[in-house]
Amino acid sequence: MITNSLTKLFKNTKFILIVYLLIAIIACLAKIAIDLKPQHTVEYISRINNFIIYRNSFFHLIQHHNLYGYFPTQQYDEFLYSPTFALLIAPFAALPLYVGVVFWCAFNAAAIFVAIRFLPTTEKHKIFIYWFVLIELVTSIQNVQVNPLIASLFLFTFIAFENKNIAAAAFCVALSMYIKVFGILGASLFLIYPDKIKFIGYFILWTILLFSLPLIIVSTNELIILYQNWFYSLTSDHAKNIEDVSVMRMLSGISGISFGETTKLLIQLTAICIFCLKYVRTTIYENQYCRYLFLSTAMIWSIIFNHAAESSTYIIAMVGVAIWYTQIEHSKLNITLLFFAFILCSLSPTDIFPKFIRHQYIVPFALKALPCLCIYLLIEYNLITTKTTQSKHSNCESPNTTN
Repeated sequence: MITNSLTKLFKNTKFILIVYLLIAIIACLAKIAIDLKPQHTVEYISRINNFIIYRNSFFHLIQHHNLYGYFPTQQYDEFLYSPTFALLIAPFAALPLYVGVVFWCAFNAAAIFVAIRFLPTTEKHKIFIYWFVLIELVTSIQNVQVNPLIASLFLFTFIAFENKNIAAAAFCVALSMYIKVFGILGASLFLIYPDKIKFIGYFILWTILLFSLPLIIVSTNELIILYQNWFYSLTSDHAKNIEDVSVMRMLSGISGISFGETTKLLIQLTAICIFCLKYVRTTIYENQYCRYLFLSTAMIWSIIFNHAAESSTYIIAMVGVAIWYTQIEHSKLNITLLFFAFILCSLSPTDIFPKFIRHQYIVPFALKALPCLCIYLLIEYNLITTKTTQSKHSNCESPNTTN
């Protein structure tokens, strides 16, 4: 009786929403509590520093300062997002600092909850995704990051395409790009849908409108200079990310060879070629379950081959992993890979994971990228070379043929 009641509770979406919001708020309040403790050293970095950077960017924008300058007395590290994002953060920046950060964390949790809720899949699949990515969501929330919002925009892009709302899909990709540049990878989905020219037109329109949005506050010349500075900050960002959690750093750590920028670029170019190969098989575009796998590869690739990937960005990749698992046969290999990803990605940053393993192996060798890489390559292999993609619903070659 108790078991049945708990099962029903954990399948209740209202309960899950409450869990998402409560965890986001509690995780945020825990960081605030640390900040409010007295007797911090001079070198202390605020536990909500990321939000402070976001918030300050809005005030720097309205004060006509260079968003990408150094502000050591106000924040640790630089602002790396677009001038448009500096304006869009205004509703949270306008609130008192600690109130704003709580609403920010709750907003990110709510965004990914809503995105999963609207996925065109079964209720069982949605429930699985909710619970599977929860720990990863907490990791991202604890870093007061924007990554849950980026994950939700990937999903909203897919949802819009599935609903034949090309304008909305283009908007989601453009908005994601103006928050974090790698969000443009969501545009890769337009290749598997009709109305490609229409998407390109809407994407150009939204890109121009979002580009111009800060003109509400700054002049045209100021805006051009801001975008030039943003471009410079992005292109010089490689040297700053010496502890990223990417495949490039993982291979470098395991091999014991220090990779230069050329080697990293070659790995990324090779990964791009592999990513593009599946698009040759146009016959699988008509199958929704295969389209889900295209979405999974976009979300996973955007993180594991990202030179700026951090532990908190893996909420995006892990949503991709969860989507993959809902669409394939639950073979021993697939179940093993799923648990491998959950343990190494979601559990390794937590206190329940042995610290000596985390500090001696997981972090130094960027092993958080390993299970996602394995799953990514398996998805690509199945999409490229086999007649089926192990879908428990349908053959990717023929939507009407069961597996």
